[in-house]
Amino acid sequence: MSSTTKIEQLIEDIYEFVEESRSPLGNSNKVVLQRAELYDMLDELKLRTPEEIKEYRKIIANRERILEDARQRANSIVDEANARAAAIIDESEVVRKANQQAQEIVNSASVHGNSILEKANEDAAQIRMNAIAYTNDLLTNAESILQNAYKNTKARYDLVFDALNEDLEIIKQNKMELEGSMPLEALNLNNDYMEGEE
Repeated sequence: MSSTTKIEQLIEDIYEFVEESRSPLGNSNKVVLQRAELYDMLDELKLRTPEEIKEYRKIIANRERILEDARQRANSIVDEANARAAAIIDESEVVRKANQQAQEIVNSASVHGNSILEKANEDAAQIRMNAIAYTNDLLTNAESILQNAYKNTKARYDLVFDALNEDLEIIKQNKMELEGSMPLEALNLNNDYMEGEE
């Protein structure tokens, strides 16, 4: 279906967006993502998903049409039988036989009509169950894809944060080592410089 293709394309676009995002400091295992653009893609995906559900609600809605068609056919058969029974009515034995024949026609029509309604109900129930099961499969698949995309994106962000934290710790350590090796006069000059900037 076209909406399924749109959902799959959006998910593919998200993967491409992550893959094409630039890597900081030449590290291909980490990426810098534009949050607004990623959120736009996820919002579009959320908008497309209900289109799938609408399609299968239409299938379920067909159940009423099938039942109504069956009712009309059954009523038409019964009306025809009643009309034939009314036309057969005559006096004495002819009337009795006509009534008997008319009743048999009505009974047969009623049985046939009930059979049509029962089959229509079974078909409608089967269509509804299939539509619900298929829709559930689509939602489960979309949920799995979004969870994987979320985990992958979070993992890459965590890698970036860890790398930045490591760099910060190295800078702090280097600064402490540098200050430990500086003469006292140089430290005082540095402190005076820092206070002057404040």
